[in-house]
Amino acid sequence: MYELGELAHAVAEIPYALIGIFMAHSLYKSPKKKWQCVMAWTISIIFCGIAGEVLSNIFTDVTQSRINGYVGFCAIFVYMYIFPQIPIAQRLFFYFMIDNSMYLLVLFARTTTMLIVGKYGFDSDTVFIVSYIISAIVFCMIFVRWLKPLIHHTLSVFQNNLRGLTIFAMLTYIASLFAIDAWKPWPALTIRTSLPYWSVIFVVLGGYMLAFRTLQTMQKYVLAESEGKRMQAQLANSTKYYDDLVRHIEQIKQMNHDLKHHTRTILGLLELNKTEELHRYIADMDAAIESNQFENYCAMHEANVLLVYYASICREEQIDFVCKARLPKDTKQKAMHICTIIGNGLQNALEACRQDGEIFTLDVVLQ
Repeated sequence: MYELGELAHAVAEIPYALIGIFMAHSLYKSPKKKWQCVMAWTISIIFCGIAGEVLSNIFTDVTQSRINGYVGFCAIFVYMYIFPQIPIAQRLFFYFMIDNSMYLLVLFARTTTMLIVGKYGFDSDTVFIVSYIISAIVFCMIFVRWLKPLIHHTLSVFQNNLRGLTIFAMLTYIASLFAIDAWKPWPALTIRTSLPYWSVIFVVLGGYMLAFRTLQTMQKYVLAESEGKRMQAQLANSTKYYDDLVRHIEQIKQMNHDLKHHTRTILGLLELNKTEELHRYIADMDAAIESNQFENYCAMHEANVLLVYYASICREEQIDFVCKARLPKDTKQKAMHICTIIGNGLQNALEACRQDGEIFTLDVVLQ
């Protein structure tokens, strides 16, 4: 039987805590001050150390490092305090996932060590320290370059829907601690006798991979559904925009047609010196123009129709629409490109007004 020495225990337990804290703070930034975070972790480590020492005197048949693994559940309260902005289920998931990862590192290093010792007879402590350090470095590189972005990208869609994944992480961590004590004296292993340990490692890793693959598939479905709804809303907006454009063009055609008749009538009254009738006719024209006047924000017709469209939406939703636009009729840029830029900006501003709930003025300045 090969027992881990004090140096091997220290080399494993110190990075165990430090890497866990590093993972926690690299996943999310805490709104707490640095000294508050340091104090919270320090108190947690001291408490776990004292509690582990007391319990090891009671449960003498269990290694203290294994007891520390159970006592480490108190670190959940540190997660609750340091990351209040994260949903509770997500905080619990991160705690169990990080601790599970740290324990699997120890289990992997111990299994590898006993295989090498059994085959070559090297010093178990030296092999364990080297194996654990290499495993920890490789794991940190994988976490930073691949696992961390994957977690951020996948879980961003499922902020409050992680109950199943959290239960899985908790059960696998507890089951790993109960099933195998990675700290007790181990015999040298062969490939056959090491299979139970490899099975635990690969079952847990496979479970996490399957869970994240499932979440990625669900994420694609959610994003596709959201994109479909956005496209439907955009199509509805485009239809209304087209209807307003046609109505605007028809109004201009009608005005041009009526203007010819008005011009002939005015010339006729001038030739007949009907001054009084002419004044009355012009007054009637002025009143008719005011009653049928449409909004005009700029000289560019295409952009003006778009502004009229969003102005009508703002009126329907009781949002004040203030617009100062200085767009010439003829520009070097294509009207389609200009309208795309203006439309995206107005749509984003309108969505901000809707989401805020307290913004009642949409101020537009175009030059």
